[in-house]
Amino acid sequence: MINRSDDSGIPGRDCQSARELPALFWYSQHTAVCFLAALVLVVIAVSYLTPPFQAPDEFNHVKRAYLLSEGKVYLGAVNGVTGGDIDSGLLAYMACFEKFPARYEEKMSQRIARTSDRAKWTGEKKFSELPNTAVYFPFAYAPQAAAFVIGRHSGLSISTTYILARALSLATAIALLWFALVLYPVPLPVLALFCMPSVIFQFGTTSLYATSYAMCVLAICLFMRAGDRQFSFNGLMHFALILSLFLLATSRANLLGLTWLPAVLYWIRRSRWYLASAGTLLLLSVSWVAFAALTVKGIETLGISPVGVLFYYLTHIGSFFSVIFSTITNRAILLGNWNMFVGILGWQDTPLDAKIYLAFAFLLGAAGIVSLQVHRDILLERTHISLAIAAVLSTLLLLVLLLTTYTFHPAKVVDAIRGRYLFPMAIALGFALFDREMSLRRKKIGVSILFLMMVLSVVSATPKLIARYWTS
Repeated sequence: MINRSDDSGIPGRDCQSARELPALFWYSQHTAVCFLAALVLVVIAVSYLTPPFQAPDEFNHVKRAYLLSEGKVYLGAVNGVTGGDIDSGLLAYMACFEKFPARYEEKMSQRIARTSDRAKWTGEKKFSELPNTAVYFPFAYAPQAAAFVIGRHSGLSISTTYILARALSLATAIALLWFALVLYPVPLPVLALFCMPSVIFQFGTTSLYATSYAMCVLAICLFMRAGDRQFSFNGLMHFALILSLFLLATSRANLLGLTWLPAVLYWIRRSRWYLASAGTLLLLSVSWVAFAALTVKGIETLGISPVGVLFYYLTHIGSFFSVIFSTITNRAILLGNWNMFVGILGWQDTPLDAKIYLAFAFLLGAAGIVSLQVHRDILLERTHISLAIAAVLSTLLLLVLLLTTYTFHPAKVVDAIRGRYLFPMAIALGFALFDREMSLRRKKIGVSILFLMMVLSVVSATPKLIARYWTS
């Protein structure tokens, strides 16, 4: 798993590290394989109990993936709302599950199962709105889009195609995590994030979150590997870093806060290619975000465009800081986002037991204590400081974006935050603060924490999903 050579061909002084290279990987290759295999099993178990389209905005995620399978990157608008032409059979399949969100009394039945299984591709297209996912650069939906291409051209039913989309999305996310685990040691708390009910639930759906979370880990592993001259870092890895960051920033605009990270590598690897690639990355990412903001129609706040709201706060900067401060100090918002961070399943309508949220706070805290970096020289390394700054910057950008799009104007707080939005920043902070070298005893404790979190996720989610979707 470890390559000690530096075949990058980039001149420059070697970085002195306070750590020995073999100790960086706190897990073995066998442990990594077992972790990913266990993750797949628990995801399949939770996914099996979850009917189609029960993740937030999953209808529109699937529409975006379908349009990508048709070669559609830019989407037009009808009646002032952006969307695209969707196969009427797929729309009929979706209609079978449209009554579930936010309606706890709706349950799966034989009638719904039979009707959805009979849905076939018709070849007839009907315009359908999807303004919230139209802003994403669609190539991150490639696994789901591949499933739609296979399904349409091999005669699979829409129901089977949907299951295939789930499977390819999960397989892609697991593959990205595997490459990340091999390239650079992933801190214990970062792996613990993937054991929480919210992430396990999202991994079993066709939403964008599974691949984006895994891609975030891969991008940061590549960045950290490039930032440590003890590791080799070749041109292919450099390209993978830039591509990953581009797909992240164009699928979640607040992650523009990560796009400057390759520039940091110039002071470590001493190659101007990192400055050039960082500049190109930032230019392309901002260009797409600006293009989407100007062309996507239908995202408005009480009739006021996001640009209008942004202009208001730029001219009333005191109001802006007041809203931000009120948001980050609001106890109800903080508690609600912690619960969503751990897991409120379905369309945020299936909470877990209150003690589960406390249990995960304890386990995640324990993982942090076991692996908290205490070496000052390491914490002050450029890579660690840069990731911490990027996490804060991305969080601030998230608040600005939500304030200008999905928050009623004028606002007292940003009330559109969802726990799932915070995972990329938590991953960045995990790498910045929790990469301590661990003794054998600490490693055993860490593996035990991961195991307990997975078990607790399945045990807590299973009865809730059964009660939500399958029993009266």
